[in-house]
Amino acid sequence: MLPVSTTGAAPISRLLILALIALTLAVAVLAARLWAGRQVSRLRERPLWNALGLAPDGQALVVAFSTASCGVCKSAQKPALRRLQTALSDIRVLEIDAGERPEVAGAFGVVTVPTTVVFGRSGEVVAANHGFAPWKRLLAQIEGSATAPSSRGVAIRL
Repeated sequence: MLPVSTTGAAPISRLLILALIALTLAVAVLAARLWAGRQVSRLRERPLWNALGLAPDGQALVVAFSTASCGVCKSAQKPALRRLQTALSDIRVLEIDAGERPEVAGAFGVVTVPTTVVFGRSGEVVAANHGFAPWKRLLAQIEGSATAPSSRGVAIRL
């Protein structure tokens, strides 16, 4: 018998596998964006200012949820929030322990920490970040520019 060469089939198989991987990633990104968009829409429908016991005052507000046991909250999110406050003098940052105030965390739909919710100067929710949010992303969300690149987590700006 003569040996059968399959060298032509190997590149096609690799291309098909790469195409399937790319398609899977694209679907996952789209699903994450749709989910995050629905989260922000739901947040806009809730009386969140009442849950916080505050009223809009013309300043942007970042509500940061954490817990006592959250390492990322302490090592990365808190420094990012401090850096944001240094960059913007007219911003309020409200840190809430989700374990101590579960009713507030529930009103915001917090399922993971850190979670940050950004209110614009008009008092409306403009973004929600599930996972670590770098200070530049938060700044971009407050200033109304496109969502800054994410290193982790999901962010959506409406």
